[in-house]
Amino acid sequence: MNSSLANFSKFLEQNNFEIQANQSFLHIKAKLLVFYVSSENTTKIAAQKLQKEVLELRKKGFSVFVVREQVWENKSDLIRKIIVHKTTKLISVFARDLVVEQISEKVAKDFLETNHLLGFCKGRKYFSISIPAHRAFRFQKYNFSKILAVAVFGKNISRKKVGFEGDKSIEWSRFATLPEIRIVGGLTKVLKYLQEVEHFDDIMTYVAIETNDSKGLRGMGFVLEEITEPFQLGAEFNLGNYKLRYAKS
Repeated sequence: MNSSLANFSKFLEQNNFEIQANQSFLHIKAKLLVFYVSSENTTKIAAQKLQKEVLELRKKGFSVFVVREQVWENKSDLIRKIIVHKTTKLISVFARDLVVEQISEKVAKDFLETNHLLGFCKGRKYFSISIPAHRAFRFQKYNFSKILAVAVFGKNISRKKVGFEGDKSIEWSRFATLPEIRIVGGLTKVLKYLQEVEHFDDIMTYVAIETNDSKGLRGMGFVLEEITEPFQLGAEFNLGNYKLRYAKS
């Protein structure tokens, strides 16, 4: 066991995970399985096998979270927070107490580099879900920053699919909240704001299979179009994505 895996394993054991086969760890109470992928285990065949296992486990009702060695080494503090909060109750924050605002690229980058495992990606529009001054008193006990979440929207695409020719599709590139919270109605509020500032016919997004089951988006009207094959990203093969689309009613 290398030092990175040893440190990861120690952290999970301290948080009531039990060691399973194939560098996986189970939190029985949360029904959460965490997989650790070493940098040397990066073939497409290995990724396809793990993708299949992750999808089957989710069908059986397990939450699954995949951690890559390189990401653990670069963002261990964020991963610790995410995993701990997956096994405990998140703080529920209601979108009705918050505002959606357009923000600068720099502000979005600062937030995403801290709170998203993949960090920042350049987009066309950047929105925040923030605490307005007149509501700040509600959140004083949590010591939150003003910004609780950031969304990035990328390029506009003119669709060519038969039946949808010329429809304007917007790519949703990133979304991240503070790891300890869930924003009830947050995504809906972001989409409503987007509709107010820009015309679109639908929104397309990719959700990483490694870290998200996409149920939240599907629950608010996104439709699963495709589960993509694992593909090479840098030196490694990821587990592919859920491709989803939201058609404006």
